[in-house]
Amino acid sequence: MVEAAEVATEIIDSIPIFLARARQEALSRGLEGVAGPLLDQAERYFLRPVDLIPEMTQGLAGLLDDSYLVIRTLQNLDKGPQPFLDWDLDHPVHFLRRLIGAQIAQRLDKIALDAMREVSAHLSEAWSKLAHEA
Repeated sequence: MVEAAEVATEIIDSIPIFLARARQEALSRGLEGVAGPLLDQAERYFLRPVDLIPEMTQGLAGLLDDSYLVIRTLQNLDKGPQPFLDWDLDHPVHFLRRLIGAQIAQRLDKIALDAMREVSAHLSEAWSKLAHEA
């Protein structure tokens, strides 16, 4: 149990570094318009004290769902034509999924996927407008 808490704490402590590194990568590749909104959404969820597992009442356990959502967002960004960060995040995702449970993980997967779809729809709309103006 102590080992699991240490691993969980290590993952949670890494999240701000993951987000900062992802923002740097987005800026260096000129992908801030795509990655920025997704990272903003993940960051807001991470910082929001009241969510699926609220930190205010659940303490450390309340940060597990936040960390899971951030990592799933980063994994979604990696599914593009070229790897975004090219990090192997499978272990932390599986570890966190076991801790938060399949039901909450599925809800968070949907939140991350919906955010990706929303950004994609906005980009398609912007490209259509640009094409009509040309």
